[in-house]
Amino acid sequence: MEKRWYVIRANPRCERRAIVSLAEAGIEAFCPMQQVRRKRVICGKRRTKDIEMPLFSGYVFAAFPADDLAFGAARKCDGVAQFIAAHGRPVEIRADRVEALQVAQDMGMFDFRKARQRVQFEIGEHVVIRSGWLDGLEATVEVVNSKTVAVSLGTGLRVVVDAEGLERARLCM
Repeated sequence: MEKRWYVIRANPRCERRAIVSLAEAGIEAFCPMQQVRRKRVICGKRRTKDIEMPLFSGYVFAAFPADDLAFGAARKCDGVAQFIAAHGRPVEIRADRVEALQVAQDMGMFDFRKARQRVQFEIGEHVVIRSGWLDGLEATVEVVNSKTVAVSLGTGLRVVVDAEGLERARLCM
């Protein structure tokens, strides 16, 4: 049976409560969650805590069967403020967009706890640029900063590139 997805505005910080109450009413609900690491200072000591919070703060997706659009039952659920509407009618969201969010969440794409690993380059090292309009060009490292690298393209042209957009050149023998 085909489902129609709609966006619900939840009460402030009540996304989980809205999902639970919608499920109790027999309405499928989804709120993409992100994993983040929060840092706090307590009594002079730094503490980190991993928390899960909504990707779209204050919004929940709800699915209704195409033949039974029970907007009234959803509005009565705890934590639900209102439907996002245009011209007095709730706005429908394409099902493939919501499914793409569900797949992305399952793949861990909203996990922001991982620290990015920086590749360390040395002066004189040969690299290949993998981002921007210089994609695929080989260059030589001249200056290394914390996030950027200045490279020479061999023609006397010197360019500053984000360190994440570089990779080591493979030596062909």
